[in-house]
Amino acid sequence: MLQKFFCRQILRNLADAETSNATLRNDLEYATALLNAAKETEAAHGDTISALGAQLANVGSELHALRQREAELEGQLGLAEIIKDKLSTGKAVEYPSIFFNSVPKSGSSYCYKTLKHALGLSENSLSVGYFPRDMLVWKRLVAFSAGNQIAHHHTDASPANCWLLAHTEARILCHTRDLRQVMVSWTHHHRRSNERSTPHYTVAAFPEAWFDLPLEKQFDWMIDNRLAFFVTWLEEWIAASESGELNVLFTKYEDFIRDRAGYFDKIVSFCGLGNGAFVDPEFSRDADPVFQFRRGDPEEFRSVLSSAQLRRANALIPEDLMLRFGWVE
Repeated sequence: MLQKFFCRQILRNLADAETSNATLRNDLEYATALLNAAKETEAAHGDTISALGAQLANVGSELHALRQREAELEGQLGLAEIIKDKLSTGKAVEYPSIFFNSVPKSGSSYCYKTLKHALGLSENSLSVGYFPRDMLVWKRLVAFSAGNQIAHHHTDASPANCWLLAHTEARILCHTRDLRQVMVSWTHHHRRSNERSTPHYTVAAFPEAWFDLPLEKQFDWMIDNRLAFFVTWLEEWIAASESGELNVLFTKYEDFIRDRAGYFDKIVSFCGLGNGAFVDPEFSRDADPVFQFRRGDPEEFRSVLSSAQLRRANALIPEDLMLRFGWVE
């Protein structure tokens, strides 16, 4: 009996197992069918996603191009606003803009301000502002070319700066002074400023120890370490002018002192401003701190430099420069 019971139980278990297997096979077939359908759907959606991705990439490229164009238009609009502001006085463009460039410590701030006020010109800044190497900013030059403006800088005649200036309508002046006196004035300018912590953003910066030297030693250091900068600066402007690349009017502080009216008449004629355009406001030299007036004596260097210092300075200034500008040894 017991054996029959176990046999019946085994048979029952086998039947249940067969039923379960059939159910599992059905479930497996259903799952397989679902899987195949999912794969087909995924494939279809994958193609759709790829197509949408390609379209999105095209839209992105078009959007990038539109943003670039928008930036260009904004730049042009900004430039137009600059020009509008410069000409907002309501006055028609009567005068070409004047690029009043000068060697430092040559009385140029006074001469520049006199021209600005006498002609009613707007003031503009065109460069980074370094010395002896500087860089003009082309967008500012575009606005500057509209006329009725003046800019005062100590910009060098680098190829890039000359190329930019050659593509403007501005009149270019190069104002200079006896470089021996420039050294004396440059020394006093920095003694007075005492800018010991000035960042060395220019090769013309001084070592901090220079400020503690006695005046005679400061002159020595200036002649030996800085006079050549000024010589090179001026020679490069002469070369740019003589090459025909730029039309430059050279002016001198010494002429301004000896014949003030003749000095400004020469500039007015070069700029094509016509008779009566310039009325000298005759500012007092102490009227504005920007003039940085100290003594204004063209020959001061002869009384403050030693004979040895003067000989060294004379030797560093080429003879052709001395003759060109009438600087007597």
